[in-house]
Amino acid sequence: MAKKKIVARNPLSPRETIAPEHLRPQPQADVVSKETKKQATNITNQQIPTSQNTKPVLKRYATYLQPESIKQIKHYSIDKGMTDYEVVQAAVDDYFKSQSH
Repeated sequence: MAKKKIVARNPLSPRETIAPEHLRPQPQADVVSKETKKQATNITNQQIPTSQNTKPVLKRYATYLQPESIKQIKHYSIDKGMTDYEVVQAAVDDYFKSQSH
């Protein structure tokens, strides 16, 4: 049986360069002129509401309620076309108004 000659590998030898393939397609960059950007900025600035039309700032607050109360809040909010936090806010506001008198 003849021995095959093993070719010595050199890890420092030059290798073929391979270009990476993107797994997800990259979005095409939109080419927008400076004039178009300026027009978009002007439109955006015109649509900013004034201080009279802004909604009050809301901050997240969590608490524990009985399951039946949560269910009633959800049903009431759906019936009245409100969000659940608007229902709770109205209830809290009414409570504090009644306590101040």
